[in-house]
Amino acid sequence: MGFLSSKASPSSSHGRRRMPERRFVPKFRPHAPRLIFLSHVDYVHRKMRWTVKDDLLSGVLDDMLPSAILVSLLGKLRGQAIFTTDEESGMRHAQRIGRRIFRDYPAPRGLHRYMGDRSWLPVVCVLEVTAQYPSADVTFENCVMFDAGRIRKAMSHSSVRDVAYAINGAGSWDETWRMAEAKLPAFSVCVPTDGDYHTYGATARLAQIDKYRRTLVAIDRALA
Repeated sequence: MGFLSSKASPSSSHGRRRMPERRFVPKFRPHAPRLIFLSHVDYVHRKMRWTVKDDLLSGVLDDMLPSAILVSLLGKLRGQAIFTTDEESGMRHAQRIGRRIFRDYPAPRGLHRYMGDRSWLPVVCVLEVTAQYPSADVTFENCVMFDAGRIRKAMSHSSVRDVAYAINGAGSWDETWRMAEAKLPAFSVCVPTDGDYHTYGATARLAQIDKYRRTLVAIDRALA
């Protein structure tokens, strides 16, 4: 019966020291914004050209199409919109932004014990185009320290139930990689395109523009 003695009782200080620690639950007021939209405005051609024929938009889509959609939502989103200028040539701008965000969101006291918890940091949503899953309306890629289940929950809202989406945990190289370097949770939300999106011949369906726009609103509603 020695294991039931007062000396070994869980109610004693000795017993409490032997008990495993509980996972840290942060008790703090989150900083704002909780969501940051990041989109680049540089492109590989010296001149832009867009044409519309039937139900197709053709032209310089990387990354002017997602950026234009984000501009149309300015003032309507709770998340912060940031535009970068050198995604096609090294992403140093995004790297500086990631470092600044991490610096501006200090970890709550005691969180150093649980560095797998990123709840004290904002989520960075990178806007992009993609050549993967062309049959989808929207593609989510590169989930960095971010639970894809939160995307599925956001996309279950009635406003986007008609949006066909795909999730690719490891997609094309984009500014989420810079966010990973800064230890920030991030993911990409992409407009699927046909053709090489670095040429004038890339195309996207017009119906996708409205669906992508509504997807950004749904993401903002769920995460901001």
